[in-house]
Amino acid sequence: IDDALVAVAAARGGDPDYVEVSATLEHVDAIVRDRDGTSAVLYRYVDGELSGPVEPRDDPRATFGADQVSVDADTIFDGVRAELGDPTIVDLAVRMEGEVQVIDATIAGEQGGVILVLLSPAGDVLGLQAT
Repeated sequence: IDDALVAVAAARGGDPDYVEVSATLEHVDAIVRDRDGTSAVLYRYVDGELSGPVEPRDDPRATFGADQVSVDADTIFDGVRAELGDPTIVDLAVRMEGEVQVIDATIAGEQGGVILVLLSPAGDVLGLQAT
């Protein structure tokens, strides 16, 4: 995620306001406020290469800075693994809900179920929701 945020900042010519940052094992997506108002654009970072921006679309969600993305890749899933064994982690997303940062992960179970797990920045499991 960190490398993707550096690449987006370089492409934007400064520190952008992020609407959402999400990651899978294959890529990192960053949705960035495009201009004043509620317009946002998508950048995708894959294997060290940044593509985008994709055409602006309306996205009125709250924004945050790169310094607020406090995801430690080495520990963020420790709580999930402690609670669920060794699940398949599909993705991780960081966004703001009002004034609160939300970190969630989509988890696929061995029996085929999928849950959304709300995480603290330290990786503590705060809640689960079936999807």
